Amino acid sequence: MENKITTVASGRYQETWDDYRKYLSKDITCKLSVFCRSKRVNYGGMCLWLSRLGLSVSRLKKEVGPVLSSSRFESVRRTVGETGSADSFVSLLMPSSLPASKMEDLLQGVCLVFPDGVTVNIKKCLPEGLMKLIRQYYGKSEKGGVACSL
Repeated sequence: MENKITTVASGRYQETWDDYRKYLSKDITCKLSVFCRSKRVNYGGMCLWLSRLGLSVSRLKKEVGPVLSSSRFESVRRTVGETGSADSFVSLLMPSSLPASKMEDLLQGVCLVFPDGVTVNIKKCLPEGLMKLIRQYYGKSEKGGVACSL
């Protein structure tokens, strides 16, 4: 019976790990303990399982981080384009440290409502990032002449 429980638990841990990997591509700051709680998986058992397999959350975040930063804005267009739904949600991340010269340009509490009904709430962003988001949302290139007044 013990092997069956171990096999069942191992399968659940593997499924949770795979889901966590996918979720990190949306929110790199998510802690494994919080994710396990949301999935109703024992965090201590999960950590033991990870150590037995030689897996590490910090290594996973290092792997996902560069992929995430290169595909941040592409994911906005892809997500909205695929679903076409006003319910689409995309989490965009920002570097935790900015040069002092950029801090004075920082926008906070920005809310965008696009004509198709999609609402985007942004905690903090730079004007350049906001414009890039809008251009990417509409599928225009940086050189394209998209007019925008904020």
